[in-house]
Amino acid sequence: HPVPMAAPSPDKLRRVLSYWAATAVLYFFCAALVFHEISKGLISPGLGWTAVAFPVVGLGIFYILIRSAHRLGIPNWRLAYSQAIFAIAYDLLLYVVLQHVHAAMLIGLPVIIVFCAFALRPRQTVALAALGIGIALFVGCSALSLRLLAGPVLVARLGALAVMAAGLAVARELAVAGHRVT
Repeated sequence: HPVPMAAPSPDKLRRVLSYWAATAVLYFFCAALVFHEISKGLISPGLGWTAVAFPVVGLGIFYILIRSAHRLGIPNWRLAYSQAIFAIAYDLLLYVVLQHVHAAMLIGLPVIIVFCAFALRPRQTVALAALGIGIALFVGCSALSLRLLAGPVLVARLGALAVMAAGLAVARELAVAGHRVT
């Protein structure tokens, strides 16, 4: 029989929910950007609404999981890792959808990785960063994006990849330091 997890303290639950709320604010900012792009006719409404619905559904699911993680036996690190993978997927969805600012969307990847470094073990942080960079490279080299691979866009992508690599190094060190403290 699985051993039931202890209920989180009110302070810990409040802290986790405040991180969830901060993420929700960022997702809604991105949704506003998508709405702006739709209103200007820069992206199709169907694609735009997909980019808006994705985080709304994710926020709902993760809220329920956060509130019931102890009853479901979900460890904190697994929940944090799942949320980080979701955030990476959303960031890359925005990268594809928001063609006018797509290179700027890549800057979100190291932010996601560094933000999650405190909740993850060093190996998990490195795996998350490798996953994010690998998917970003795949999406960046896809047929959809190859038509954009020229001049300043290439420089922006290379710069974003350099920032991601630096973010990986920082995230790993933060994870190692955080793991030593706990």
